[in-house]
Amino acid sequence: MEKDTKVSCKVLIKNNEGKIFIVKMTGFNMWDIPGGHAHFGEDFVDAAKREVKEETNLEIKNLKKIGQFDTRAHYADKHIFFTTNDYSGDISLQMNEVDEFKWVNPDEISKMKVSGEIPRALSFDRKEW
Repeated sequence: MEKDTKVSCKVLIKNNEGKIFIVKMTGFNMWDIPGGHAHFGEDFVDAAKREVKEETNLEIKNLKKIGQFDTRAHYADKHIFFTTNDYSGDISLQMNEVDEFKWVNPDEISKMKVSGEIPRALSFDRKEW
């Protein structure tokens, strides 16, 4: 039995300057926000925290769900998005999954090669303002 569900939990991490934390997934030439698949029986908030910790070594707290959508993509049936500005730790990338990171102003995203999850997360987040 597979340990991962087809539910992807992603986190829009924001700093005090209004920048967002993005990562470049190993083997893909595009930027994304950190996160990954929930395990069977795992709470989605816990899955988001675990995936961010695994990929970046950041501890995140006080996650707020900002949206979700269903998809028929080969890797996920549902994407759930959270946001937080409560993070700590020294960034240390899990190189077999993530090989680069940066903090960017959300306005810069349109000029970058990014996954569709970043604009979608930003649009969900803006609705919360």
